[in-house]
Amino acid sequence: MVVRLAVAFLAMSQPAPSPLPRLIPFVAVTPRGDIELRIDNPSPKPLDVSLVVELVLDRPDSAAPSETPSTVPSYRARLDLADAVPHASESETRVQIVAKASRKWLTSAARLQWYEHRSAIPFAPRSFIQAVPPGHYSMALRMAKDQSPWWHSEEIAVTIDGTHGLRLRDNGGK
Repeated sequence: MVVRLAVAFLAMSQPAPSPLPRLIPFVAVTPRGDIELRIDNPSPKPLDVSLVVELVLDRPDSAAPSETPSTVPSYRARLDLADAVPHASESETRVQIVAKASRKWLTSAARLQWYEHRSAIPFAPRSFIQAVPPGHYSMALRMAKDQSPWWHSEEIAVTIDGTHGLRLRDNGGK
């Protein structure tokens, strides 16, 4: 009886894990080929959190997004969103958004460092032209906090042409 009470007391005295923040990520491509990122904070509290933030390009024939090894590579660019203009990052970034508000960033694929993702160990980041071959892709904005599952935007269909221009691809009415 005493042991059970001690275990129950210890369980009650442990702080509850803080809930994951509520946020909604969006990604879009402008007519000029720039990438627009937006994170909505629908919560009545300000958002101030450190996250791993990545832009991800997946081939249409790839498996569902995951962190497990794949024979079809995806291409990823880790982002630092602490400033007004996103830039390459190798770690988490601090994201701050006031309550019930959104924050937007505008960047281009060429400004970022990309790596080929086939396994849990990323290849060395390279320029967009060096890392990502021309073709059809789906692009999404993904974020993670510690060991949480990824938050991710809706995927949008994009094409990278022979000059490494990025443009929105017709989704066939989807």
